[in-house]
Formats: sequence, C-alpha cells, structure tokens
Amino acid sequence: CVLSATVLGQTVSRRVWLSLAPIVLGVALATVKELSFSWMALIGAAVSDLAMAFRNVLSKKSMGVLTDVNGDGLRAQDMFGLLTCISTVVALPVALLAEGRALPAQWSIAAAASSGGSTGLAAQIGLAGLLFYSYSEVAMQALSNVHSITHAVGNTLRRVVIMIASMIFFGTPMTPLGAAGSAIAIGGSYLYVMTKHA
Repeated sequence: CVLSATVLGQTVSRRVWLSLAPIVLGVALATVKELSFSWMALIGAAVSDLAMAFRNVLSKKSMGVLTDVNGDGLRAQDMFGLLTCISTVVALPVALLAEGRALPAQWSIAAAASSGGSTGLAAQIGLAGLLFYSYSEVAMQALSNVHSITHAVGNTLRRVVIMIASMIFFGTPMTPLGAAGSAIAIGGSYLYVMTKHA
C-alpha cells in the first residue's frame, strides 16, 4: 500500500488498509511458531518480499511507458523478459563470486544423487527454471490487470496455500497456531476483496 501510494499515486481507503491487518496477522501466526521456523529465513523472506513489491510497483508504473524498438509500449511479457535479463546480468557475477568455488563439488554431489546423473540434473534444473519463468510471467500479466495491492495480497496468500498443500500432500505437521493463522489469513483475504469492491 505504501509503495503503491508513493510511487504510483494509487491511494486506498482506510477500510482497505484495515482489511489487510488480518492477512498480515494470519501469515505471521501461521509461520512464526512452525516447526521449521528460522529468524534468518523470516528476514530473508521479508527482504525478498520488499524487493518483489518494489519490482511490481515499478513494473506497473513502467508498463506502457517504456517502448520497444518499434515504439510500442512494453507489454507484461516484454517487461518480465527485460527484468529477467537485467537480473541475470546483475546477479550472475555476484553468485559466481560468492559460490563459484563450491559449484563443481556441489554439482558432483547433486549429480550423483540424481537418477540421470549430470544430464538428468541439468534437465531437472532447466525444467524447474522454465516452469518458474512461466509462473512469474503469468504473475506479471496478472499484475498488469489488477491493482498492485491485490497482486501483493495474492502473493502473500500463496505462502499460506503452499503450507496447507504441504500439510495435505506431504504430511507436513502444522501447529494449531499455524492452522489458526492460515484460516485468519484466508478470511482476511476474503475481507479485503469484499472491502475493495464495496
């Protein structure tokens, strides 16, 4: 909400602000006492979410303003492709500098554990990358069609849904507080939608 208001000039009513409180509270309750909770993971996720919020808000602002070589405004797919290329150029040297020396040994360990060896591991990594790129491009297309706060709420709820799906399909244990937090977050998202469209 703050980024949308300051960068995009899109303000929301006090009722919408208040409807976001149960989502934040529910996600906090659902994650803070889980068996695998880690403060470093929480801080990393918060920084990641803030960076994603900046990316989404600035992307929303740039869609239709930036143009391609033909003078046409960048569509959501174009914007995501551009951001992916820029991110790769910026992040790859940092990743190689920080982790490059460990890459050969870790690759060997992972390839030995993979059913297809190095080829199978490379195929799995390529497929995972393709699927994540497709998911992210669809998310960018959704961003171009909805308010950035609605997009952020959906992204936040994705975490709760993943926790619930893990519990159902993989038998991951969930504390009663985690279950209550998930229910509050899902109920809060319904409240947000009803408030936003009232």
